[in-house]
Amino acid sequence: MSTTTPTPSLAQTTVPANLRTYQGGCHCGNVKFSVTLPEIKSANECTCSICSRKGYAWVFPREGGLVFEEGKGVESLRGYEFAGRRMVHRFCPTCGNGVMGQRHHWPAWNAIGVNARLLADVDVATLPIDKFDGAALPPHYDSHLFHAPWPAVAATAGTTSHGSCHCGATTLGLAAKLPLPDGQRCSCDLCYSSAAKLTCPEGDEVAVVTSGLQPLTNYKGVLFCPRCGVYVSGEAGEGGGGTGEDKEMAACKGLGKMRVNVRCFEGWGAREKEVEAGEDEGSC
Repeated sequence: MSTTTPTPSLAQTTVPANLRTYQGGCHCGNVKFSVTLPEIKSANECTCSICSRKGYAWVFPREGGLVFEEGKGVESLRGYEFAGRRMVHRFCPTCGNGVMGQRHHWPAWNAIGVNARLLADVDVATLPIDKFDGAALPPHYDSHLFHAPWPAVAATAGTTSHGSCHCGATTLGLAAKLPLPDGQRCSCDLCYSSAAKLTCPEGDEVAVVTSGLQPLTNYKGVLFCPRCGVYVSGEAGEGGGGTGEDKEMAACKGLGKMRVNVRCFEGWGAREKEVEAGEDEGSC
């Protein structure tokens, strides 16, 4: 193992008894790393505009406790900053997984956060979550409005909603004649690691239009913004099948359905429903 700036190497080769080392990596395997810290018994979630869209579950390794595998380090990640530029969010440009955040001008022992969703032997769904109200801190985030013609169904829709990735390069307009179900959470590896909360509109009563200032990146049918790394939607007609990972992901690739990440819509998806991977009923 070797390290890559900005994460220093471990000071010793043995791990103290009160610490544990976890292996981690993004979904596509482009980035692999280990983190050393006390046993993970809880995680942190922030309500700010980027963390809520990315669904981070933060843990904070000790100084020098994040070590990347040679050739699969931060040089493979893409950085995103905004507003006051207090923190750079680093994500994989291939699969979109949010890997880490590095806070500027913080003490080294608390400067780096790692997304626990990418750690082996850690199930975020079973951990107590400590909430941090980052949305209350300045500067205020102004949501991006849908900047394309609304579909015809919007004229008679019972609900219309504006949504976007974080940087605003892609905006979404969702119009529905009937109330849509709240966001579901699929437990396949890709949806888990990206913390997607999905709604699956279908038929003539629902229309979703994506207006992108630049093309979205497609990873296994998942579309995410290449600038900020936010998972926006999934392609319709991405049917499952096959073996291994493809079979596992079949649960959230229903034929004829357009999957939309409700995290992109402010205040949407108050309820969440756990959907077992491979379960057809109620899944996307």
